[in-house]
Amino acid sequence: MKKHILLTLIVGLSLTSCNMDNFFELDRPEVTPWQNVNDLEYMVVSPYTAHFQIPGWQSPLAMISYYGELATDIGLANPWAIEQEAIYWYPRKMSTFDVTGEQTEASFKVLYGGVGTCNVPLTFIEERENAGLPVFDYMTEDDKQTLARQKGELYFMRAYSYWMISRLFMPPYNEANASKRFVPLITNLDPTQEALRNPYMGTVAEIYDFMISDLKKAKALLPEKNNQGRGRANKYAASAFLMRIYWLMGNTTEALKECNFIIEDGVERNQLFDLTEEPIRAFNRNAEPLYTTNPVAREVIWEAVLTAEGFNQPIALARMSKAGGYNFNSQSGSYSPDDLNWTGGLRGVNFQHGSWACSYWNPRTIKYVGWATTDDPLDLTSYVPSDEAKKDKRFLQLHAFLKGNNGDTSASKEEYEQTFTHIKWNTFWSDKYFRAPYARYTNVPIVRLPEIYLTRASLLLASDVEQARKDVNAVRKRAGLSDLLSVTEEDIEKERIKELGFEANDRLTYLVAMNKSIDGTKPSLDGVDLNSDTNNPMTGTPIPALNPPYSEMYVPLPSIEYLYSGSAPSVK
Repeated sequence: MKKHILLTLIVGLSLTSCNMDNFFELDRPEVTPWQNVNDLEYMVVSPYTAHFQIPGWQSPLAMISYYGELATDIGLANPWAIEQEAIYWYPRKMSTFDVTGEQTEASFKVLYGGVGTCNVPLTFIEERENAGLPVFDYMTEDDKQTLARQKGELYFMRAYSYWMISRLFMPPYNEANASKRFVPLITNLDPTQEALRNPYMGTVAEIYDFMISDLKKAKALLPEKNNQGRGRANKYAASAFLMRIYWLMGNTTEALKECNFIIEDGVERNQLFDLTEEPIRAFNRNAEPLYTTNPVAREVIWEAVLTAEGFNQPIALARMSKAGGYNFNSQSGSYSPDDLNWTGGLRGVNFQHGSWACSYWNPRTIKYVGWATTDDPLDLTSYVPSDEAKKDKRFLQLHAFLKGNNGDTSASKEEYEQTFTHIKWNTFWSDKYFRAPYARYTNVPIVRLPEIYLTRASLLLASDVEQARKDVNAVRKRAGLSDLLSVTEEDIEKERIKELGFEANDRLTYLVAMNKSIDGTKPSLDGVDLNSDTNNPMTGTPIPALNPPYSEMYVPLPSIEYLYSGSAPSVK
């Protein structure tokens, strides 16, 4: 069973010294695959490579964010660009199709590759430690500290791999779903035939408990600031994922503790993070030294660092971005905040609205957050950025507005839709991605400080409304907006949409954590005539809502994975 898991674990056999079946026994004593912590470092970077330097179109980082946001209420689908599994996610039918041969199958392979590259060294380390043996001979105190950090990164990346697996191939954790089995739970390297062909299928509760266990270990072992390089995990990243998981599980007490830890320890005591920089700063940096003079963004707790040395980048982010056509050989700018070559990601020089740009802002959501005064995209006079939007740095720097195509082929592509000529309505687009001077390899934030403040505000609202108000205003202040004098959950929700929309699958996380219905009014595409210039995208049949316990909100494993066992796993 499990073609991709089988291949991943077989590769791992050559990298570990754990006990084998008799078939694999050696005539001479085994030699450990790593002789010191320097050797081990090559394995520590492997899960980062698996997730961020290889995937391309099937990148889980991009795929899960894109499909998750497409299924919620913030995005409409451009009917001239919807493709692949989006045709199932948009109408919220993600549990009804076989992903074999699709990009999600490739994502499945990437994710379990991430698990496997962590399990190989962790099994080696844990077997040595459980036997009362030193992991390596002649370790210095510095070596021991290095090993602790390495273990922390491996536990973190294994938990991150399962976090992404849980967001795609499992429904959310709750009483109705907790005991059901959807995905393999592989906790170590077991090279036996049975384990390779029939890995243990974990329940939703077991997967969540395992992530929590790994993240607690990671938080205890990881440094506050990881000096091994940009994009490497730190203590606060582990805390942030604990916060997300506890919140989804309904454990608000523990979720609040993690919020407080990050803010009190990472912001106030150690001053590692703050909201002093422009919103664009988190989205316009490269890993390449040629294009980045100061690579650190003060609000970013953890990010994916994309490099030209990698095989590819998370291209699927272009499907929910105005920059549907990303720039490959962008020239470097002056790095001044006033230089559009820098802040605009050179979009004014060689920007192209790519033909695969699919998901744009739902007009109802735009009106809800106050960025327009109407939700009628054919009202070309009123469905335009409101005065409130024009004051909001997040809208001005991280989102874009295009007027509908007017038939003038010479009209500015920065003002009018030119790629999709049948789109005669006005549109608001996310414009967060591919914004650095070397646009194709722009860093992608995974955890940012505003998420922590806004999550804490929701968690505190019932017990400390004044602190909740201060947390929301900390985010609003950086956006250039005035303070709220009072705060409700609706206020928090609106700020969260404006701050984190089209990013890291946050909208879906929020709705599930708050146990809310996922919009039953979003229009399907059946009201759009692909050959017509007189469409109104808001006239389609409403897509049925996704309601708690969200039991159909998952993608089944690729059917080819069951061929090795002859049967599919039970979900009961």
